[in-house]
Formats: sequence, structure tokens, C-alpha cells
Amino acid sequence: MDVYIIDDDPILLRSLTLLMEDEGYRVNSYLDTETFLAEVTFELKPACLVLDLRMPKVSGVELYLQIQHEVEHWSTIFLTGHGEVHTAVEMIKKGAFEFLQKPVDIDALLSVVHNAMKNSELKTQLKNMTAQLTDREQQVLKYLTLGFSTKEISSHIDISIKTVEFHRANIRQKMSLKEYKYLMLQA
Repeated sequence: MDVYIIDDDPILLRSLTLLMEDEGYRVNSYLDTETFLAEVTFELKPACLVLDLRMPKVSGVELYLQIQHEVEHWSTIFLTGHGEVHTAVEMIKKGAFEFLQKPVDIDALLSVVHNAMKNSELKTQLKNMTAQLTDREQQVLKYLTLGFSTKEISSHIDISIKTVEFHRANIRQKMSLKEYKYLMLQA
């Protein structure tokens, strides 16, 4: 599993890299966002992005907002030396996994990275599973995850209740029960 670390502090970057390598992760480290963008190919695989909030030129927030759709299945952890509660809340709302303050506790960071990897694995599996669904099934699934009932879905997309039930059955059949339940809990 890959961990991508971007931090403009070379000493911290090296320390984090060694720490993650000791935990068995494949680590890719970068001193700036430009190098990261030039070298990384966004693939559908589990990964964790550990991102410094404040960096020269392109900040961690700017990078995250720029790439979040390509890496929505990755888990992003922000690190900051500045207690910016407003920014933390905003990034969590936009899908970041965690926001930690420097100096970061090593055990806390390792725990968060471990959980972030589990989260990314599940997101990647779900993305692979939903790719097997037809466009209509994906549309029905979207409404299901938003908490709509079969009758409400029928009304919103102008198909019969029986057809919605048919698509729901196909979705359950194509996805494992674990992934299907996870999606329903996210609603």
C-alpha cells in the first residue's frame, strides 16, 4: 500500500518517510506539490496522502481541492503547525480523512494512517463494485445512499416502483453484502 507524503520541511519529510517505511508502506515523498503532480499517476488503488497544510507556492488545501476528484478513493491526512480549526472543519467536510497538528504524536499518526488505509481499501473496493453497475443502477444507488425510499426514487427518476425494486436487487447481487451495507450506512 502506498503512502504519499508532501511536506516542505526536509527533516520532517525524511522522518515521516522512514517511519512509514518501517511500518511496511511503500512511501513516495515530495518537498512540494509541483513535483508530486509531475510524478504521480492517480490510479484506482488504495493509498494515503499525508499533506502539509501550509507550503510555498501551492498549499496543501489548494492541492487537495485540485485533485480530490481524482483521489476520492484515497484517504487524505492533513498535518499543520498552525491550529486552524476553520480550515480543518472545511477540509473534513470536503472529504479529508483527518487533520493532525504538528508536532504529531507518532502513535496517533500511525493509528490514523492505519485507519486511513482501511478506509481507502474499502472506498477502492466500492468504486470497483459500483463500476460494474449499469448507469440506471448507479442512479438508483445514488438515491439509496441519500436515504430515499423506493417510492421516492420511483418518483424522482420517473420509473415504476417494480423497476426500482428490480434495480435494487441487481445492485445487491452485484455488490457484496458488506459493501452494500456500508453504502447504506453512509446515507
